[in-house]
Amino acid sequence: MDISAISNAAVAVTTLASLFISLWVFFTQVKHARESLSASILREYEQQFFYSPPFLAARVATCHFLRAQIEKGLTCSAVRQIQDADGMLPDAAWQVIDFLDSLATAANRGTVDADMAFSKFFYFYHRYWVQLEGYLAHSRFRKLDGDVDYYVDLEIFYKELIRHGTKSRGLKLSDYTKQQVDDFFDYEVAMNSNASSELAVRTG
Repeated sequence: MDISAISNAAVAVTTLASLFISLWVFFTQVKHARESLSASILREYEQQFFYSPPFLAARVATCHFLRAQIEKGLTCSAVRQIQDADGMLPDAAWQVIDFLDSLATAANRGTVDADMAFSKFFYFYHRYWVQLEGYLAHSRFRKLDGDVDYYVDLEIFYKELIRHGTKSRGLKLSDYTKQQVDDFFDYEVAMNSNASSELAVRTG
């Protein structure tokens, strides 16, 4: 092999190496940019979910409603049999549902990272979804003539959270006992009633 051939080979190798490094840098920057965007978007969701007095009040009202329904015997499975169960929901519950749906839509479009969303919201998303799903069982795909499906993203994202948690976080789900449901309602009401009042005073 003459000097010219060796030189050409060296140039080719150097060019390929430079191309590989450039591509690696590019995709790394894209990955970091997506993670940064995801974190920024999730901070906005966190701000509403954990620190907005009206939304904290909506969570408290939703838990009061759900507990009252369960005490009447309207458990998740019983509610699922009622054709117009969504008409029973108070405005506060719709605020919670719409929040979860907005988060689900962002995640399903790839705007929010699944692992970040799992870390921040799975505990609440899972428990609210389990309690509210029955009310949407017959209306989740509500359609007006020629209109789009509603609340489809909720279930898709819920299943993705379960899949991700099972695969990457060792998640093991079991049916909730009545005591666990009560404990969740107690936690939500106690924590958010106080927080809502304090934040309202601070921001008022």
